[in-house]
Amino acid sequence: PNPSQSPIIITEIRIQETQNRIDIILETQDGEKLQPVSRNEGNNVIIDIKNAQLRLEKSNTFRQEKPLTGITAVEVKNSDVNSITLT
Repeated sequence: PNPSQSPIIITEIRIQETQNRIDIILETQDGEKLQPVSRNEGNNVIIDIKNAQLRLEKSNTFRQEKPLTGITAVEVKNSDVNSITLT
């Protein structure tokens, strides 16, 4: 396979609270740029990121409950072998 077609590996996820919002930081192996596409479904914001794969230290799913008042949870998981979904 062509190296440019290999998925970008996400090695860490952090959530930062800043003035009534949260920033979700996805760290990649080599600082590559991710290309998120967002949509709303009901009260959920869903962000799909193609050509990316989670490879976290402890698990390949990230979930944080109640990161900010009014937000039930943030979840990031692999949706297939070449993309992730952030909800």
